[in-house]
Amino acid sequence: MDAISGCAALGYAPVRSIAFSLPLDTLPDASIESDGVSRVFRVGIVQSASGVRLGVVRIPRFRPQDAPPSSCIEKWTAWRKTGQPMRIGALNTQIARDWFEILAGQLRRFRSERVSAVIVDIGGNTGGNDSGDWAARLFTPREVHSARLLLAAAPSANAYFDEELQILQRALDKHPEASVQIQNLLRAAISRFEQRKADLASRDCDLTWVWREQRPWNPAGCSRLIEAGFASGELDYLPNSAIGVQDLASTVYWPAAVDSLRGAWSGPVYVLTDSKTASAAEMFGAVMQDNGVAKIVGTNTEGDGCGFMDDDGLVELPHSRLRFRVPNCVRLRRDGTDEVAGVKPDLPVLPTEGEDTRSRAARLIESIAVDLQKN
Repeated sequence: MDAISGCAALGYAPVRSIAFSLPLDTLPDASIESDGVSRVFRVGIVQSASGVRLGVVRIPRFRPQDAPPSSCIEKWTAWRKTGQPMRIGALNTQIARDWFEILAGQLRRFRSERVSAVIVDIGGNTGGNDSGDWAARLFTPREVHSARLLLAAAPSANAYFDEELQILQRALDKHPEASVQIQNLLRAAISRFEQRKADLASRDCDLTWVWREQRPWNPAGCSRLIEAGFASGELDYLPNSAIGVQDLASTVYWPAAVDSLRGAWSGPVYVLTDSKTASAAEMFGAVMQDNGVAKIVGTNTEGDGCGFMDDDGLVELPHSRLRFRVPNCVRLRRDGTDEVAGVKPDLPVLPTEGEDTRSRAARLIESIAVDLQKN
């Protein structure tokens, strides 16, 4: 099988629009450096009326498989030349790593191009996977803490805890040479996941009150939710290279996989959102906002929240026979609110009657330029 056919069979194909969510590239003095087709990200530089230069990088989806297949084709071709058997899991890992490295490389280029700030366009980005959390580390050298994660006391939670326990135990068995401190860290993580799994049954409670009354949000009350660590694993933060062996670090703090790419950019960041920004894209926006890495500009996000960790099947109402899916996980913001409320912009740029999208794009750029001057 050739590289193009093989990558297509694995699902590597752009399924979302690669264009900027607002026509920023049509503005005066705008330029496109990467089209998002032959290279993974659509990238450009725009300039405000006052001469402020801004780098723009478009992330249409937080899942490398939904990016243009150029990276897969390159890796597939190189692997075939070695004559070694194709290992799909390893190929996917390489491509995911390549996605982050390309993004980090573009951020470094923005440095050399002396742009005043970076705009990350996630308008219309419907989500993806954990890359929505990991990617935030590339935009700052400062600490980035992930959101608290809670799971519904359902079969998917049991499967999640089992998977985490297997990964942690495998890491402990694989590295008997690890220091006592690191071994104790892994054992403590195993103990906490075992306790969470054991506590699943205790989270069962009568939720019929939700049909009769409103109560303040309280995840510790009758909610059938159980603590599950963080969106980044057992730990919400781990200093760069705190655990020397990367696969060990990644078992307790998943973003450790991109440790070497942290802080590729260190200047101001603005995240462009709209009403179709959802799920993992909202996780990215929330983490960036909660950690003071970026300001959100545009409009409120969709409000998907954490969504689905796995498929628990459909819920059927006994009388109407209506069937629907119920989200089975929750991510909490730094202030304790549920991410399902959506991410609100720090700099709202809302559509106005009679205004076309190009005019709104220009207004957004001017809003950012004014904000930069204030700071």
